[in-house]
Parts: sequence; structure tokens; C-alpha cells
Amino acid sequence: MGTRNEVDQCAVCRQSDFYVRDEVRKIWGLGYLLMGLALAPFTYGLAGLAGLYGFYWHFFRYPKVTICYHCYAKYHTARLNPEHLEYDLEKVKHLERAIRNDQTYRDFRF
Repeated sequence: MGTRNEVDQCAVCRQSDFYVRDEVRKIWGLGYLLMGLALAPFTYGLAGLAGLYGFYWHFFRYPKVTICYHCYAKYHTARLNPEHLEYDLEKVKHLERAIRNDQTYRDFRF
């Protein structure tokens, strides 16, 4: 991560395959907004303000997250690397095939 605050290599598994996705908490922000707007007529608009605050906090404060394809480690505060794209099923299929063909992962001799 270094000085650029971009993820180049996973800190857990030392792999360099990542994908980017939206943070799940954005759905919570939409839920807060809808709940606040539904309760606003009964609370003279105070619930609407609370819903807007919840929407802001969960929708804009939690941007996209970078995730490792191999160990699913999540990097929340790192800047987005332009090389990391959305989740790709073809890439996952290729990675699974490479893991199955590598016999060192299944060698459990002590």
C-alpha cells in the first residue's frame, strides 16, 4: 500500500488479483432514508432529517471497497486502483482452475 494508499498486493495472501464493489452499507443508507420519509408526517419532519443523516452517513461515507479474489480480504480506506475492475466470472474460473491444478495446495503431509 505504501505512500500512494493503493492496494497492489494483498497483505494476507500476497496475491495481486483484486476486484472492486460497492459497500453493502449503502443499502442501509437507503433503508434509513425510506424509513425516515415514511415516519416524517408523524414526527413533524424530524424522522426525515434523521433519515437524511443516515442516508448521508451510509451512502456517501462508505464508497467502493477493494477485495482480494483469493482470500476475500477487504480494503476499505485504500484509494481505488484503476487496474482493479468489477467482479469477473471468467477471471474467477481461471483462478479456480489454476488452484485445482496446483498440487502444493493439497499436500497435507506433516
